[in-house]
Amino acid sequence: MSRAENVPHESDTLCEGCGYVLNGLPENGRCPECGKLTAESAATFRMPPALELGPKSRAKAFCRVTFDCIFRPAKFFRSINVRPAGRESLLFARIHWLLAAILFGTCAWLHADLMGGLGPMQVVTPAMERTLFLLTFPAFIIATYLFLAVMNSIAARLTTFEATYRGIRLPRPVVLRALHYHAAHYLPVGLLGIATVGGFKVFLLGWPSKAWMFETAYLYVLCGAVVLSAVYLFKTYWVAMRNLMYANRPEPVDVGAN
Repeated sequence: MSRAENVPHESDTLCEGCGYVLNGLPENGRCPECGKLTAESAATFRMPPALELGPKSRAKAFCRVTFDCIFRPAKFFRSINVRPAGRESLLFARIHWLLAAILFGTCAWLHADLMGGLGPMQVVTPAMERTLFLLTFPAFIIATYLFLAVMNSIAARLTTFEATYRGIRLPRPVVLRALHYHAAHYLPVGLLGIATVGGFKVFLLGWPSKAWMFETAYLYVLCGAVVLSAVYLFKTYWVAMRNLMYANRPEPVDVGAN
């Protein structure tokens, strides 16, 4: 897909408040469109996340970035740079995809088990149950991980296509970087799913004679959790894109051929 004529070039300096092209304006001036200080739109205003700042405590940096993504998404995506120095964002995403796959896969397996969808209805032996678990449970997790990875790629392409169509500067590498860190938002969604499905499973094991009286209520709660999760994921996705669509890029450093 070719770049639309009205899409700002990557070398253009944009106002991060409204997207107005600031080329040629003084550094201590204001955006003619919205009045935002041009200095607040400088590429140097954005810094790499803690995970990309060096080999200190990787686990601590990972937890810090996860916390900032989930609880302060607007501030996080407003402050990160858009030209990564390495592949840390992809590694961050893969870890969260794996965590999400374990949580989502467990939810799906438990729900299918609750609804009797994992095998015949007749009584099975413990050995058969163990074999069925070993065959199906890992499959749920692997399928979920692959689904998340593929959907991430599709979402990046569609976002770039839509942005280019509307004249917004959101190249695919920037979108992918945003989606990599957005992967942290799968964690609260997965925990909500575990609380919903796992909670009913515990209720069933503890009070089997009463639990099925609440089967319909459980399904309603589960549907509500799915809708709430979809709204949450879209809202946080939009926060990420909104705070990166006018982000300015520093000039790449020429380090010579590798």
